[in-house]
Amino acid sequence: MNSSAKPGSPAARWIRPDLVLVGCVKTKRAIRSPAKDLYSSPLWRCRRAHAETLDGPWYILSALHGLLDPDRCIDPYELALTDLRAGARRAWSAHVIDALQLQVPSLRGKSIEIHAGAAYVDFGLADGLRNLGADVHRPLANVSGIGNQLAWYRERQSRSRLSDSKGQSSPTSLSDASRSAQLIADDFYGADLDLASRDMAESQPWLEMPEVRAVRRLRASGAELARGRNPALPERAHDRNHVLPSDSLDRVMRRFLTFVAALDRAR
Repeated sequence: MNSSAKPGSPAARWIRPDLVLVGCVKTKRAIRSPAKDLYSSPLWRCRRAHAETLDGPWYILSALHGLLDPDRCIDPYELALTDLRAGARRAWSAHVIDALQLQVPSLRGKSIEIHAGAAYVDFGLADGLRNLGADVHRPLANVSGIGNQLAWYRERQSRSRLSDSKGQSSPTSLSDASRSAQLIADDFYGADLDLASRDMAESQPWLEMPEVRAVRRLRASGAELARGRNPALPERAHDRNHVLPSDSLDRVMRRFLTFVAALDRAR
């Protein structure tokens, strides 16, 4: 281990936890949803992905509901722990600990990883868990700024994927670009794309997406895509040496739609 690494940095020592607690976020979908799908910020998606990657039990720390099972359906709400006074936060922490003990009767010796801000942790939650014999870890306690926290999660996810792929034969190592494309595709095909705010028909939401309509208009116009060039340039439009075959064009369109969807999720 790098002895100069700060606690919570990607280089710091890490132990797989027995249980993960994930703090809720302000950004939410506008419709009743399973709790794990209700929250929708980039930070939430990274926290959730990290918890799910560990293949163990995890719970959500909700300012309104206390301890939440990720699959429990709840309505949107507007409440943050920072809205509450110190006494109310301490009462919330005691309520969470009581609820957790109903799920995990014995916390002694359990390693618990908490991914939440100080408002969730510093008013009795961490100390209460330690008093019950749990070993509490906050990997990002010293990682300030949303950007740095997102980078921590993405690095962790990348290392996890590389670890899972060890032992599998591959003709060549993935380039950084290929790795990024794989992460985008994994996110896109993970069924987490929130289309709730789209103005489209419920029966065929994918076909009504504006990006798909744009592709249909391109195909209907007879447009062809030149490799590495702007397909709108007339001097390249009929140069068959630089025009992608139809199957390659399909792949390019799929990558385009995946990339646009990933950007849409990150907004």
